[in-house]
Amino acid sequence: MARLYNIDFLRIIFCLIIVYFHILNENIMKFIGNSNISSLYQKLSVNCAKSYFIVDFFCIIAGFFIYKNFLNNKDVSWWDFTKNKIARLWPVYAFCNIIYILIGYKNFQVNMLSLFFLESTGLTLDYKGINWFVSLFFWGVILFYYLIKNFSKKYIDLVFALIIYLSLVLHINTFNGNLGFIVINAMVPSGILRILTGLGIGYFICNYCEYHKLQPVRKDTKLSFIFISILELFTCAILFCFMLFHTPTYSNGIQYIIGFIILFILFLFKKGLISKILNNKSLGFLGKFSYSTYIMQQLSFFILGKTLWKETSFISNIYLSLSVSLLVSFIIGIITYYLVEKPAYKYLKKHFIKHNDINNSEYTNII
Repeated sequence: MARLYNIDFLRIIFCLIIVYFHILNENIMKFIGNSNISSLYQKLSVNCAKSYFIVDFFCIIAGFFIYKNFLNNKDVSWWDFTKNKIARLWPVYAFCNIIYILIGYKNFQVNMLSLFFLESTGLTLDYKGINWFVSLFFWGVILFYYLIKNFSKKYIDLVFALIIYLSLVLHINTFNGNLGFIVINAMVPSGILRILTGLGIGYFICNYCEYHKLQPVRKDTKLSFIFISILELFTCAILFCFMLFHTPTYSNGIQYIIGFIILFILFLFKKGLISKILNNKSLGFLGKFSYSTYIMQQLSFFILGKTLWKETSFISNIYLSLSVSLLVSFIIGIITYYLVEKPAYKYLKKHFIKHNDINNSEYTNII
């Protein structure tokens, strides 16, 4: 299938929004004290409070492309898929945890357990780190692939329909309209359900697209182009406005999931102006740095906390401080991609992944 560069571009944009969210909600706030600009920082923090739903967007994207490539490479075994996921996810994840050990972030035992993708699974007591999502994503996607590989589609449809509905009901009513990643009543790992919900939604979107391909081709008209372009613009404006510049007044976050589903489908079909403009190779190129940027953001916060964030003059210029902090995180992500992620995957792919089609069996990494 042709590379969808507009989706790649969305990945890096969403990744940077997540970094922005973490800067404001968990990190830079420790350094602003009671200064005159603290209220503005606080306002920006509240305005982007719902940006964490973006991790669910990543799961929807992954579910779509994993199933899409499964349909094209059905002979890829579950074990080959799992090895490929380890090769894609583990090197940068392990590199990050080793650095955590060296700088004393968390404790040694927590970081060692995290090396086995156990964070937030319910098998450890630690679930507060930024990278909780990665370990849950790993277990979620290999379970997802096992199901689509080994069971009839009619049963998979039912299973994922039930998972999506029951998981959203559980989260919305347990977390007051939000989505969580803790173990409920010491036995229900809500994070795993959350991952499977996103993957399941992506699965159904892929089925919809496959069904649409079988329908008679309709000629695109100027009127349809204008209508879809307006819908794309409206969906982008609403989604990004509500995630970045809006004080939440309605607690049920399912609206963000629905908004992204609409945007994702529009970008997949590329029938409007925005999806066509963003389907540019130069823009899509940036998407390859999203995983390393996401994983290494805590290191960038550690560095900034030891340097620039200690400078009152820097912190006082709020827009400069946020822009530079985002840029530092992105640069560290780029460096990590070229020094760790790319060479490690190339090495592991050559020595441990023998299936001829496995390298093309997954369109994107996690984010």
